[in-house]
Amino acid sequence: MSASPTIVLLQALAAVDDSIITLDATLASSDGRLKKIAGERTSIGTVRDSITARRTEETGKLRALDEDLRGLARQTEVARDRQFRVHKLADVQTAESEREDLLRLTRDKRVELEHQSTVLASISAEFEVLEERERVLDAELSGDGGRYASTAGEANTERTAKLGERQAIEAQLPVPLFRKYEQVRERRGNALARAFAGRCDSCQMALPPTFFQKLRREGLVEQCPSCQRLIYYAASA
Repeated sequence: MSASPTIVLLQALAAVDDSIITLDATLASSDGRLKKIAGERTSIGTVRDSITARRTEETGKLRALDEDLRGLARQTEVARDRQFRVHKLADVQTAESEREDLLRLTRDKRVELEHQSTVLASISAEFEVLEERERVLDAELSGDGGRYASTAGEANTERTAKLGERQAIEAQLPVPLFRKYEQVRERRGNALARAFAGRCDSCQMALPPTFFQKLRREGLVEQCPSCQRLIYYAASA
């Protein structure tokens, strides 16, 4: 026995709805990935600006330390010359003490300079990691990004066509039946089920024998007593 026109229309409607669900998932995936990339690029830009400001500040400190060392070197040279020019023991001792103080300050400044160089190297490494991540994201946007956009465009076009198919099918169905279909679909996700081998193929519950035989004999569309989906008889699984 061939399926009734109503059952054929419901089958077509359910197939269109399945396609729309798949297309919506494709659109969500493509759009979600593009938004994620854009969001990460924005975050990286913010962090990069912060690191750039830190690097500028720490570079200024390094230059100041380097200038301090140059000044100490000049003062030490002057103290050394003075030490050799004076003749009184007290003056010699004073000049020697001054020179030792300057040498000690120079050693301390060099330690600070080495530490500052390490800080700058660490900041530069952070900056390089961010730049590399930016390159990866930009490559994805220029490569896969185009694919995501193309996929989304194709999916949108196909979805529009499917919505047109859906409207054409809706126009051929009795209004009460279509409304019932929509109510069940909103609750269950899919509104159509088949009665096969005495069971509902959606909820797998056994159907009352008389109900199953009625579906089989008369080719009706009813509601499953268990899941409330619109159910019709199917000769095979």
